[in-house]
Amino acid sequence: MKIENILTKYGLTEQETTIYLSLLKHVEATAFQLAKETGIPRATTYRILDSLRAMKMVSVWKKNNISYFNAESPKRLLNLLDEKKELLNSILPEIMNLRKIDTLTPTTKIFEGKEGLKIAWDDILDTAERKDLREIHAISGLDVLKYLPRYFPEWLKRREKLGVFSYVIARKTDSASDPTLVKNRLRETRILPTGAIGNGTIDIYGDKIAFFSLKDEQIYSIILESPSIAEFLRNFFISAWGLLE
Repeated sequence: MKIENILTKYGLTEQETTIYLSLLKHVEATAFQLAKETGIPRATTYRILDSLRAMKMVSVWKKNNISYFNAESPKRLLNLLDEKKELLNSILPEIMNLRKIDTLTPTTKIFEGKEGLKIAWDDILDTAERKDLREIHAISGLDVLKYLPRYFPEWLKRREKLGVFSYVIARKTDSASDPTLVKNRLRETRILPTGAIGNGTIDIYGDKIAFFSLKDEQIYSIILESPSIAEFLRNFFISAWGLLE
């Protein structure tokens, strides 16, 4: 990818990118020289230089009452990213609070296919990390390993790193009851009789429930967010858990 394209994706305008790259080629240059070299009108060049100065990517000094500009180190771009990240982190809690919804108004997201499956599974751990959750309750009737043989083991490693414990109710024939998974140090599994559930999985985490179903080899993933429904299903899970070995 060209340097110009990368800087544009970074957040600079095309003209800011043109002026900055042109200035990098010189020890110093006047606005007149830059305008002539780039073909950008002088008035516009001054405006762009002011914008780059505001970002501390360009500095200016005067000699014989003429302004000379020079480009700061490209490493300044990385510093700007760090500064933006700090600013965003400082208001992130307030922004997240804006997303809070009424407990009586559930929200739903639907995804299809393997990529949608990954998005939903990622949301489980993203939510656990953000909300500092320590438990996930799952009823497993879908062979996730079959569809995501590389992704799911990495997901398990991330779950362990976060210290999230999984309580799983699974079928005897399900990969979720595989001894290598059942003996996981942050997992306890209890087994349902064969045929007790179909090709579907339910994960309850925080105020959310993730539903995974399979029909005609097509995977559907649904994320439902509702504190009241999540609490109802969690209580139902705990009741069923106590009846199983």
